[in-house]
Amino acid sequence: ADTRSTKGTSEAVMSVTPKERLRQFIAFRELTQRKFAHKAQISAGVLRGGGHTLSMTSVRKIGNAFPELNIGCSPARGRC
Repeated sequence: ADTRSTKGTSEAVMSVTPKERLRQFIAFRELTQRKFAHKAQISAGVLRGGGHTLSMTSVRKIGNAFPELNIGCSPARGRC
């Protein structure tokens, strides 16, 4: 039987910041950060800036521009 722990894997996933997850999505979609920001109508600096969080305004705009993202924000359904 495989007795290896998966604890390290889940910890690594949990340590990814929201901005890093967006960067992964941007790379997956083969966009530049600038093109992503333009489509979402946010400043490109939002993704480069310090801190690990995004403003609710930025989250709403990203959710509107990229509804396929599961960001817990659905302006169309009045949740955000």
